[in-house]
Amino acid sequence: MNHVKVDALTVKQGKQIARQLMDFMFRSYFVTGRFHADPHPGNILISQDAIAHVIDWGMVGRLDRSTRMAMLGVLIGMMCNDAEALARQWIHMGAATPWSNIAGFVQDLSRKVPLWSNATLDELHYGVALMSVLQHSSKRGIQVSPSVSVIGKSLANIEGSVRCLYPQLKLIKSLSSTLNGIMHDLLREEVASERLAQHILDLLVFTNKSAGHLEALLRDLASRQFTVQARTNLGDPITAGRSHR
Repeated sequence: MNHVKVDALTVKQGKQIARQLMDFMFRSYFVTGRFHADPHPGNILISQDAIAHVIDWGMVGRLDRSTRMAMLGVLIGMMCNDAEALARQWIHMGAATPWSNIAGFVQDLSRKVPLWSNATLDELHYGVALMSVLQHSSKRGIQVSPSVSVIGKSLANIEGSVRCLYPQLKLIKSLSSTLNGIMHDLLREEVASERLAQHILDLLVFTNKSAGHLEALLRDLASRQFTVQARTNLGDPITAGRSHR
């Protein structure tokens, strides 16, 4: 395959290839969960027919389903200029701790997200922006999945490659254009027989546990052995209930 240099492409071709690459990467992140972790310009070849080919798959990232959904929610929150939604989805990728300051985290993002939501690659490094979210969340006591740093590296590299092709591209607008296809594939995955079986089993387990707890509660009420315990402000326990046989 002959390799075409970027400066030999027309603006229209550069724009087309940039969108093609971002569509490929977004589907890798959110649909397949397997993505190229190092898609820098040297790992992207452009053929004579103006099609990009990503090579050297020696470094690959993998995302579980929960992380895929949360990461997609992060970018949609950025796309919609919704700092609270972004923060909520970010926390889903990790965990809030007893010392987390979630309100402070939302305030941090509220100052940043409006600057990110409509920026071009010429104006903003989205990989750097993602890492700044990581820094804010760590500062606010929120634990985050280690996979975030791998996604950030991959995103920084692909946007660097795309910036060479078409720096006017808006990453969030690119996501918007491919979002319908991504959601269609995710919905199809959700209603696949394996996922439906998992949902049904989860429901049955929940129903059985709930039925057992309800049965025990009714039995205690029927035998008048139900007890409620509370504490006063002074820490002294107060017990209310009946224990008649």
